[in-house]
Amino acid sequence: MRPLRDVLGAILLIAATLLGTLSLPAVWLDRHVVDREGFLAVAVPVGSDPQFRTQVADEAAARVVGSPRIPRWLSSRVEPLVEEQVTKLTGTDVYERMWAASMAAFHDSLFGPEDPAVRVNLQPAAEALAAPVENLLPLDIPLPEDMTVTLATFARPAWLEQVPQWAVWADRLLPIALVAAMLGLLIGAHRRALLIVTGVTALLTGGTLWYLLGQVPALVPDALDRAPIVGRVVQAFETKLTTDVQPQATIIVGLGALLIVIGWLLLALWCPRRDSNARHPL
Repeated sequence: MRPLRDVLGAILLIAATLLGTLSLPAVWLDRHVVDREGFLAVAVPVGSDPQFRTQVADEAAARVVGSPRIPRWLSSRVEPLVEEQVTKLTGTDVYERMWAASMAAFHDSLFGPEDPAVRVNLQPAAEALAAPVENLLPLDIPLPEDMTVTLATFARPAWLEQVPQWAVWADRLLPIALVAAMLGLLIGAHRRALLIVTGVTALLTGGTLWYLLGQVPALVPDALDRAPIVGRVVQAFETKLTTDVQPQATIIVGLGALLIVIGWLLLALWCPRRDSNARHPL
């Protein structure tokens, strides 16, 4: 009966360790990918990139100057004035507003029916470019009705479709792991040996997670990691994931080593006492 209790206790403790380790990336995905506000907290700062601002400004300027609603004779006068305003516009908060709206729509498209795409509505930038020009010319500049431009699109990876299903369990994994650990210790007959088993499992799972987090850039498809605009967003999430979760994985490794030491010490202290009692029975 005691060996059966030990086997069941070991299974529960190993399961608890695995679930506790898996809860780290699961909770992170729930907080920073599935949750809209968490996603924006990582993605929005990417919009401050000067290269992105220049790209959007040039695209907006091209839309203003190339509008079919502007007569040909007027476009030649508008073009140099618009180009003069492009540099000034990059120092305003127009980009932050456009990028935040774009990232919010991008987040919604991640789990939608169609392939995700980064689309920016250039209307605010175009209006900011056109307003100073209208002050210099005795007429209004007619802007295109649709100023939305697709900066990038990509095929949704298969694993991304499963993220919402994983995230549902994010907050449940750790409580389940704690319950399994308590049951394992209560059921097991040789708890000191089980501590060593738990420590070895924590050492292995924590070390594996720590290693995989360091390999995240290599695990992400190159087509996604190097895509224009999207690539910079993906890299921001890669850095955030490694920075947030890798230290926690290191703590799990440390706890695993500590459990192994405690288990061995308890066995070393307990075994001589049992041998002494056996030699000198009361």
